[in-house]
Amino acid sequence: PAMITSYPNTTRAEQGHMTEMSCTAHGEKPIKVRWEKESHIINPDMSRYVVTVKEVGDEVISTLQ
Repeated sequence: PAMITSYPNTTRAEQGHMTEMSCTAHGEKPIKVRWEKESHIINPDMSRYVVTVKEVGDEVISTLQ
């Protein structure tokens, strides 16, 4: 199992402005981070969202823009 070690802050995104949040988790690989907005899963394939994932040692850092 994976454990989140750094939670993103609750952020209010304003239309027309870029907002960025990050989440860090560690544990057994593969680790997948799922982003949600108002209980709906964010699809990273939608053009308005960019999700990047970086592995650092035994941690995964997922960033949503």
